[in-house]
Amino acid sequence: MRLEASALDMDADGNGANERKRLGQTIVRFGRMMAERRHQFLETEPITLPLKAQYWDGSTFKTHDLDSCTTLNTAQLRLSNNEESDQHDGSILVGGHTVTLSGAGTLNDGVLNLNLSAPEQGHSGFVDITPELGAAAYPWLRYDWDGDGDHDDDPKGRASWGMYRGNKNVIYLRERWN
Repeated sequence: MRLEASALDMDADGNGANERKRLGQTIVRFGRMMAERRHQFLETEPITLPLKAQYWDGSTFKTHDLDSCTTLNTAQLRLSNNEESDQHDGSILVGGHTVTLSGAGTLNDGVLNLNLSAPEQGHSGFVDITPELGAAAYPWLRYDWDGDGDHDDDPKGRASWGMYRGNKNVIYLRERWN
């Protein structure tokens, strides 16, 4: 149902003259921030992990391509893994070697690509990246990621290197099904 602008004007004192006029229109959407997962088979290759601002269109979440103003800095991105936890300085140890984070800043068309440098050859591992949306003053971008009914969870993305490569001495493996 669409209302005419005059229907939204208001006669506050009941004298027949509208003292209040509608000046504009604001579109409000239900949304969230989503962090993706990425895997790199080689420990020598960097990983780009996208963070996306999304909105609900009535049937699915879509990337909010009009968002080019939400900003996250390195201190608002928590890095953690089994070796170290809760790093906010943009670097963390993976396999005993430092992995650095770059790309923090302002979303472009609803996406912020975070870049993680590679650990060294032969050092597999992972990094969990959590944008701390409450600290970043974006609590409305939190979502119910744990399914408890409360939209109070920050998203978590994972970048991993070389963990699922398998045995490097096997050139070809074929399973036989009878």
